[in-house]
Amino acid sequence: MVTTWRVSDDAAAYVKGRLEIPVKTGDIASLPYESASWDIITMWHFLEHTPDPRVYLKKTWQWLKPGGLLVVDVPSYAGTDAQKTWEQWK
Repeated sequence: MVTTWRVSDDAAAYVKGRLEIPVKTGDIASLPYESASWDIITMWHFLEHTPDPRVYLKKTWQWLKPGGLLVVDVPSYAGTDAQKTWEQWK
């Protein structure tokens, strides 16, 4: 069984209100985006929380236009962010 994950309502409200960028929220696996409809997709500290990251990676690859860019960031205890802010990681 795959747990569904949602685009954060708080994050969406910030992007809509402050940055004036349209955002859709809902279960990522069922968002109504057509194939090859995005130039860039980002995932910040998301995949490590999913039971099967392949499900979401497959979906995002379908949404990307040919030559599109998928940017993924996952935390790493050995990474620069962790080293600079170690007290917050504990």
